Amino acid sequence: MSDPDAFSPPGPGLAAAPGGGSGPDWDARYLKAEGGLFGETPNLWLRMALARPSPVLAPASALLIADGDGRNSAWLARQGPVVTAFDLAPEAVRRAEARDRAAGVEAERFAADLTAWSPGARRWDLVALIHLQGPETLRRAA
Repeated sequence: MSDPDAFSPPGPGLAAAPGGGSGPDWDARYLKAEGGLFGETPNLWLRMALARPSPVLAPASALLIADGDGRNSAWLARQGPVVTAFDLAPEAVRRAEARDRAAGVEAERFAADLTAWSPGARRWDLVALIHLQGPETLRRAA
């Protein structure tokens, strides 16, 4: 018997752009990119925030929303937390999985539309949304 409040990754139908295809075609952008679409180095703010010794900010688990090709989540997984990450673009998720394999880390990854996704009853110690590209309605939903 399944728990109705349990987290489960959404089906492939949620990977379409919000609003039925409006906005940039992120899969196409990732397919055209050589290397990381936004670089290879993890976000400086994320690195600085977690570099500070703090008993409060020592996450055992982390959720990265709109994670793209995984530069931030792969780095975070190397720091120790159990990482869950998702992005709208299935191609970005595939690239993130390849990045994980190359780095020797593991992360739970899936493609999802932020406007339709819900975590259910699941919780994380750290939730990060580093940079969200999209219309104002999407940013407000985040």
